[in-house]
Amino acid sequence: MTTHIEKILADLKPEKSSTFCSKIVTPFEALQIAVKDVGDFRLPLKPRAIKSLIKQSRPAKYGLKEQTLLDKTVRDVWEIPKSRVKINQRHWKKSFDTALLQLKTSLGISEQSKLKAELHNLIIYEPGQFFKPHQDSEKCDGMVATLVVLLPSYYRGGTLIVDHQGDKKRFTSRSTPEDKLTFIAFYADCHHEVTPVTDGYRVALTYNLSLKAGDDANVTFSNSATQEKLNNALADYFKNDPANVPEYLLKQTRCKKFAYLLDHEYTPKGLHWSRLKNGDRTRVNALKAVADNLDMDIYLGLIDIHESWECHDDADWGYHRRHRYWEYDEEIETKEKAQDEFTVGELIFSEIEFRHCMNPKGKAINMSDLMVHEYEVFSTKSMDTFKPFESAYEGYMGNYGNTMDRWYHRAAIILWHRVDHYLMLLECNPKEFLRAIMPLAKKKKERENVQRIVAHILPSWHGLRHENNAQNITRVLQLALITDNPENAAQLIKPLDETALCKETINELLELANAYGIDWCTDIFSEWLSNTYNQQIIIAPLLPVTKALLSVSSKNSLSLNNWLLKNQLKALQSNFDSDVKNQQQAQLDACVPQRNDALIALMSASLIAKDCSIYDELISYTINNKNLFPAIELVSVLLKTQRYSKQQASSKDAFNKLKRHVHKDIHAALNNKPRNENDWSINDKNRCDCADCKTLGKFLQAPEKQKIVWPLAKGRRQHMHQIIDSMKLPVTHTTERTGSPHKLHLTKTAQIFKREKALRNRYKKAADSLATMSKRSSN
Repeated sequence: MTTHIEKILADLKPEKSSTFCSKIVTPFEALQIAVKDVGDFRLPLKPRAIKSLIKQSRPAKYGLKEQTLLDKTVRDVWEIPKSRVKINQRHWKKSFDTALLQLKTSLGISEQSKLKAELHNLIIYEPGQFFKPHQDSEKCDGMVATLVVLLPSYYRGGTLIVDHQGDKKRFTSRSTPEDKLTFIAFYADCHHEVTPVTDGYRVALTYNLSLKAGDDANVTFSNSATQEKLNNALADYFKNDPANVPEYLLKQTRCKKFAYLLDHEYTPKGLHWSRLKNGDRTRVNALKAVADNLDMDIYLGLIDIHESWECHDDADWGYHRRHRYWEYDEEIETKEKAQDEFTVGELIFSEIEFRHCMNPKGKAINMSDLMVHEYEVFSTKSMDTFKPFESAYEGYMGNYGNTMDRWYHRAAIILWHRVDHYLMLLECNPKEFLRAIMPLAKKKKERENVQRIVAHILPSWHGLRHENNAQNITRVLQLALITDNPENAAQLIKPLDETALCKETINELLELANAYGIDWCTDIFSEWLSNTYNQQIIIAPLLPVTKALLSVSSKNSLSLNNWLLKNQLKALQSNFDSDVKNQQQAQLDACVPQRNDALIALMSASLIAKDCSIYDELISYTINNKNLFPAIELVSVLLKTQRYSKQQASSKDAFNKLKRHVHKDIHAALNNKPRNENDWSINDKNRCDCADCKTLGKFLQAPEKQKIVWPLAKGRRQHMHQIIDSMKLPVTHTTERTGSPHKLHLTKTAQIFKREKALRNRYKKAADSLATMSKRSSN
């Protein structure tokens, strides 16, 4: 089937013969040129006049991707910029326009399109000068071709060679008359070069040729039989599965596509329906006609293609004979290799990334995530006729052999059934799908149509996980409500996550609860609030969510809020209990700010919801877990929840209970005597209770011991290093690599005293804060 479709497309030729490069010859009398600081000069050009031009010239630069470079090993030619060249348009315009029209026809550009020529420069090649093979950069928007007007002069050598994917045309000095103007136009994607001039001077004007965007470039086909063949072939293609394709590949996408790679190259600025070149325009217009007939969508775009090939190194396989065996020689493998040193074998895989795509009206669409399979890609020009913009060789790696990776820029047309329009938007980008369907969803008369579309796309719907844009989440929730089907609605919103629970989505969530029931809604919430390890998620913006729920007078709002608070209490206890089991105290201390934020949010939410049972349980949990909630860190919790507690009389006892607990622990710490200057004891708790950790504990708790030398095997030393680092102990630990086993040196540092002094100062500030808070509350 693939060969059949590609043959039909290859047979579609423009009604008038065309080429990638064209030449015409005209008289020179109409051209009158003057150059600043040189004046008028007569044609044909004489050596003396040309030498005077060279004196006013500068070395020409060339474009390489985004750079403009001066390198005489690549381009050695003199240039006079267009700002210094003056042409008498009154005499020149008619002759030039006639020549331009002929060239446009020869290049196969639509008669309806308007070709514009813009002078670029005047260039002069003297003996020995040249321009190596290159491709013109896009110097203006809509540029499709380059025009070279050779001025009449004597020269030898300086052959212009234009190469379009292996098809070459040569314009020698003998084919360009010395007494006439020679116009040579070629498409901008052609690679071309000028060989060294051997005698005389080669002088030319160069122009950028561009097409105006939006011009009508459609053509009609007189060969209706060929058009009908293409129509039938594409209809059969979309009806039948391709041969020899694994079933798992066919199931990766529900929407079948047809992608056709164009013969010419285009840039983002130059790509447009009205600027298609030569046979591309003919075939694209044929495909547009088929798309209309078969009720299909059609898009034009640029793509990046990555191919990975199996290859063999012809120059040297990287191995050599040594004694009786073949051994690998790394020096041979790592030397620089030229492309022609490889024989490319079978294609291992290829992948396509769409970019810069547009619909027939020229409107851009994001297709960056669109998946296109290899069997859905067609072309009339094989990939190896194009030059890759990047290639990389990977030598033998043990599990796989030598590979050659190549990357290409191509232009492409892509088709799919119009009934799959929204499915394709979803495959391209879920946000594009939402933006497109919501205007339809807001129309009551389109509700049934929207429901059918949602049912159609659901098997390919993967949701918007970790979406921070509340508007996009709201769109999904609204769409779930419009489906009027609990199963379809659940499929739509289950792939969301906890970010969907925010104050901006409360109204939509309550509407879903009203439509499908509280149990349906809480089942969805449960999935959102569980991660892949079945750990419950603590919501960061819990307080705003609670306030938003309570601002709506509804039975469902209270039920949802009660469920949410209970869920968050369970999540908090479960996650924090897990931390206690798996983390050292130093690690627990490092996460106190995040833990306090979650505690404050849930306390505040339970207080404004008047749910004293949740609040009381939180207070008890906090008091009973001093390693999670040190009293000195709870002062900020009291300060931030005090105003909510004052509003609920029933919570005052619990609040005061927590306050007394904090006050008691802080003052108990302050009543302890300061550390003696000879006391080197460290009482940090170690979660590990292995024999070595018990020995470490005895050393740490010994007030008179500052150092210890401990012979330990490597594995046991590594364990000690890990424990000391994880506990963040003020102890240095180094290894003396003598004897067997090596010796571990542990030394307590003066940081013990600095740490305790800093902690005591913090306790004093905390006590002052408590006193101030008590004074204000009594007032």
